[in-house]
Amino acid sequence: METTIRRLNDHIYTLGTGVIAFAAWTLLKFTLYCTVYQNVLVEEMRVDLPADSSVLQVTIIAVWIIVFLDALFQCLIGFSARADGKGRRKSVFYIVLIGLRLLFFVPIVLAEAQSFVTVQTGVLYAIITLFIDGTSLVIMVELLVCAVRVRILRKRQREVPHES
Repeated sequence: METTIRRLNDHIYTLGTGVIAFAAWTLLKFTLYCTVYQNVLVEEMRVDLPADSSVLQVTIIAVWIIVFLDALFQCLIGFSARADGKGRRKSVFYIVLIGLRLLFFVPIVLAEAQSFVTVQTGVLYAIITLFIDGTSLVIMVELLVCAVRVRILRKRQREVPHES
């Protein structure tokens, strides 16, 4: 049982690193998207807005804040998982955060998969986005399963009397 716990802890540490990498990817992807498609993005947001509208600027700032908070949320989960995997911290808080992230993220990935069928342009971008978000989703689910499994095994280990 100890070997299984040690293996799962190593896996939790590695998955936590993956979550941090996806947080960096989230920021990089959005920055590149805003840089490359800046004109398209502004035109899409200008629908029914006056040319000098401050609503557009507030919307862009709000989207940046949401993306930054999402990346921060992922980093919090990733660093907590890494600490848990190394045995430095045994917090249940990050497991709750994973559950919340999955609650919001699963519908997004499902909507991306559904829109992939109807995509007319940018098929490569849609495929890459679906692949990366799907991989991120799998990592989160696997992290949740491993963290819960380690806690169950530790509880069983404490309940079983040690033989001398």
